[in-house]
Amino acid sequence: MGEGNIKSAREIVQEKLSGLGEASQDDKLRWKYAPEGRRLGVRYLDERDVDLSAEMAKFPPEAIKYVNRGVEEVMLEGINLPSGEFARQRVDKAASALKLLKRDKTAVDRIMAKIKYVLDHYATSGSEQKKQIYEGLKNEFRRQLKQSLSEANIKSDIDLDVESLPQFQEELRRAQGRIDSEYSKLLNSYKEELKKIS
Repeated sequence: MGEGNIKSAREIVQEKLSGLGEASQDDKLRWKYAPEGRRLGVRYLDERDVDLSAEMAKFPPEAIKYVNRGVEEVMLEGINLPSGEFARQRVDKAASALKLLKRDKTAVDRIMAKIKYVLDHYATSGSEQKKQIYEGLKNEFRRQLKQSLSEANIKSDIDLDVESLPQFQEELRRAQGRIDSEYSKLLNSYKEELKKIS
């Protein structure tokens, strides 16, 4: 292979890009305005006084479709299992924004009611399930540890702190993760339904 046959990385990239052709006007608008929509969505969720409707009105008409897409992505990402009251407020804000973005407000309300039911159920029953798992694992680990000590002829009257054991922590994370996973799957299916609404 001679020296004349070796191409620089720049030449290879230029060849590949020339094969793609010119970007369409639609692509250029999407590349410019979808990220701006994402930034607006983040601002809307994070700040108190952002008027989403007024902010969107500042964009040119040809950009609205892409801005909507960017905002919608952020709103759907904001719908997650709540870790506190702040997270729940973000879900409510995301629901309001999605209702603003979609034409079929009734369908958005219907799916958001399902999502809120899942989140309420997670906050009550899911939390209770996690407590039960915690107590059950703690008792099982204590029993196993006492049995191991007994088999080794070691007497122990002290309270065994099994919660600090890495094995306990790992098993607890795994078990509680399964609960979160089931709720997350349901939430994700509802978020997919929201994406399909026009």
